[in-house]
Amino acid sequence: MSFLKELAGHPEYRKLLKVAEETKPQLPYWQIDANNGKDNTDEWKRKSAMLEGYELCLQIFSPR
Repeated sequence: MSFLKELAGHPEYRKLLKVAEETKPQLPYWQIDANNGKDNTDEWKRKSAMLEGYELCLQIFSPR
């Protein structure tokens, strides 16, 4: 992981992490469509999985 430590020393790296944090997937509010009665559970599940993967990547790319 010395590559990550070296990369973290680059001035643009902190900017990259800031942009990554700003683009983190957001979980939607649970809601029901008034027209057809369907809810957005599938979208919530998909974005929840995206968020978990995203947070794992940020942990890996944030060397200590």
